[in-house]
Amino acid sequence: MSEGKKDWKGDYEKLMKQCGFTVQIGGKADNRRHPRLAFRTGTSISVETDATPCQIVNISVGGISFYADVQFPDGQPVTISLEGGLTQTLQVDSFHVEELPPVMLVTPHKYIIGARFLSEEDGYRMMAEVLRKEGDSLFELPTA
Repeated sequence: MSEGKKDWKGDYEKLMKQCGFTVQIGGKADNRRHPRLAFRTGTSISVETDATPCQIVNISVGGISFYADVQFPDGQPVTISLEGGLTQTLQVDSFHVEELPPVMLVTPHKYIIGARFLSEEDGYRMMAEVLRKEGDSLFELPTA
């Protein structure tokens, strides 16, 4: 690591342990390398797509999932921002139609969009900041 460059992965791993979360899940059935975290309550983190804020479903070092009213083409850039701080660009890599029964609906949005951080370092940096600012409102999603 060069002088002056922050160890975001180390910071992320330390914060994950402090919050009681799994640090790495490699080899699990769903082929994810990093645990996904979701928010218990309202949060100061948002996803911006064409200046429209979107509700986050979950977040990990690899990327985010968020609700949207429209489909996004693969490769479309989106921006994730923390209140008063860090902003990162991601690239859409998937979408699917949300198919919850009406009684289970938690959002009026039709799609869940998946977007990846442009680099793993971006993912570690964003996750370290999310854990630092929002750690009390996060919970870990099951891996299977």
